[in-house]
Amino acid sequence: MTEYEILDVLVSRFSSMTEQASLYFALVSGYLITAYLVGAKLTRLQVSVVNGLYVVWVLGIIGGYTTTVEAVVDLETALLALDRTSSEVSNTLYSYSFTIVQIVGLLASILFMWSVRHPKSE
Repeated sequence: MTEYEILDVLVSRFSSMTEQASLYFALVSGYLITAYLVGAKLTRLQVSVVNGLYVVWVLGIIGGYTTTVEAVVDLETALLALDRTSSEVSNTLYSYSFTIVQIVGLLASILFMWSVRHPKSE
């Protein structure tokens, strides 16, 4: 691959990462709104279905995001191999740290649903 082709694929992968982050944010927002508005009224079965679908879907998005990050790392390595004089620093750490943020967001949103369904009595 030429440098131009690698850069073109790299930009495409970054675009995919942005799309996956947007899907994640939309899904978490919808889940939190649902939890807040009707979480306390849902039956145990309904909550189980909503939570199960939510967790599977979000884990799929996080998995896709992580796979894309791994592809970006490979592309950055190939790009740096072509240009041995380059001293650019990889942004891979930041990309993987966003995966951790997404997992924490998943856990926090499940905890939010639990707190709506089990309010503290005062």
